[in-house]
Amino acid sequence: MIELIKNLESINLAEQEAADKVMQELKKCKSYVLPIAEINEGYRIYRATILGKNETIITKKRLSYRSAKDNHNYQRASKPQSTAFYGTVHSEDNLIGTNKKSVNLALCEVSSLLRKPFDPNQIENAIIGEWTVTKKLSLFALAKTDETNKSSYFNVLGADFVPFLNRKGCFNDEIAKYNDFQEFITGEFNKLVAENQNHEYIISALFAEKLKQDCQIPKKIDGLIWQSTINKDPMFNDTLCVALFPESVAKLNLNRCYQTTIRPDNKCVKIGALQDITTTIFDI
Repeated sequence: MIELIKNLESINLAEQEAADKVMQELKKCKSYVLPIAEINEGYRIYRATILGKNETIITKKRLSYRSAKDNHNYQRASKPQSTAFYGTVHSEDNLIGTNKKSVNLALCEVSSLLRKPFDPNQIENAIIGEWTVTKKLSLFALAKTDETNKSSYFNVLGADFVPFLNRKGCFNDEIAKYNDFQEFITGEFNKLVAENQNHEYIISALFAEKLKQDCQIPKKIDGLIWQSTINKDPMFNDTLCVALFPESVAKLNLNRCYQTTIRPDNKCVKIGALQDITTTIFDI
């Protein structure tokens, strides 16, 4: 596992053959153990969409994941010509009212205005879909395998990682091997990537693709969950990012939709009040 990590770290992700080299190395990884996070029925996942200029007709399909044929870039959990449903969820969703933390983080993940520097003349119109989980989701957690995560929920998963391996008959060197790989791949998902540097997502994207292929049988895995790198405010420590495989979006139901405006205000950026537009969404 140490050799695998070193080989992956040595690849120049900007070179044309990088994706092929990364996948060759990942295929050598015959076994891995990752913590599983379960998102129960009733929890809400929020997905934000920035509208195009003069875009007015909004459909359920538009607010869901981008079609694979329209994805031409590497993203944190998807490769070109593949796709995922990206959103945010609070690990302790109290199910009462709109979860403002999840909404704000969802906006931070997609808005260029909420990242510095920003264009003082730019205005963004955004739609936030509130999707209710109708069937429990099982997600691979990209978390540290100890109690040093920012998320208290991830710390619970991390604290149980070694005891879980012990129960599976793993000890000492084997545990160290799994720990090393978990730390490496979590770092790939957690790294901050500059605009127009999408090749930096190659390792995390292809790892997600491999997981999707490897983990449909016997245990169905619905996607991945990780800590946001965009907004580091401690108030968002337990608001997490998710990427669901397209087949698992059937476990969600679009419950409500909100519209808001994001605009500069002096040296700050303000998010406007949420307007409920659920009744204006076309169910296609």
